[in-house]
Amino acid sequence: MMRILVAIGAIALCVAGAALAREEPQANPELEYERQPTGPDYARNFPPGYNAPGSAGLVVLCCRPNAERGLSCDVAFEAPRNVGFSQATLNIVRRFRLTPESYAAYQAGPRLPIRRTIHWIMNPKPEGWDDYAAQVRTATAEICEPPPASPTPSPN
Repeated sequence: MMRILVAIGAIALCVAGAALAREEPQANPELEYERQPTGPDYARNFPPGYNAPGSAGLVVLCCRPNAERGLSCDVAFEAPRNVGFSQATLNIVRRFRLTPESYAAYQAGPRLPIRRTIHWIMNPKPEGWDDYAAQVRTATAEICEPPPASPTPSPN
């Protein structure tokens, strides 16, 4: 748990530094889904060997809609690491499908990456989980945003 908190602190410092150096980006439109993962999808994909009662993890994804209105995603943050939550999340994210209206609105907007956080919790929820998840949400708030543009050097 201490390693996770240290990692969150490091991410928060990086994000805070980057936030000071760029303008406020445009936001994506509010997106709606015609299909999302179900409880059985999560149960089938919960990482084997880490599914004892009280086990939990979360994954932050940076996604873009694909031509089929599904999501193509990269894992930006995983906790705990290396126990299977990244792969489990990439498996279930295939179940997301935007409505035609949301897909069209995304295509017409700034097309920024979509940040999704997937929580994996085997009941009962671990004590302190909500506080931990809030810390991760704050620390990774801008993790999917594109880096600021580099100034173009002027020819001499």
